[in-house]
Amino acid sequence: MAQTFHFTDTIYVLYGHAPLAQQVLENAIDSPVVGVGGPLEYKHIESTVIPYIYHYRTYQNSPVTQKSLNIDLFLNELQKVGKFPITKTKKGVIVHGYQT
Repeated sequence: MAQTFHFTDTIYVLYGHAPLAQQVLENAIDSPVVGVGGPLEYKHIESTVIPYIYHYRTYQNSPVTQKSLNIDLFLNELQKVGKFPITKTKKGVIVHGYQT
């Protein structure tokens, strides 16, 4: 998985994929976490961490594959629906949402 989601209403951290630009909706991100069952509303997201590069396996015991993410496309779409503070790090970006 490429992205972590921290929420305003739970201590659990969920892991999902980095959303595509077309998954940025007016008040939610469309299905970024497998098993959640739909869009995640921005009001429930405290922060999300998106790495520039992530590693994954296509199946158990397969070689590790590396993938670079074009985070700028996602961030450009996100700016169209609201102003979210962004922290850039060496490994990626943190998009800050609602604070608890």
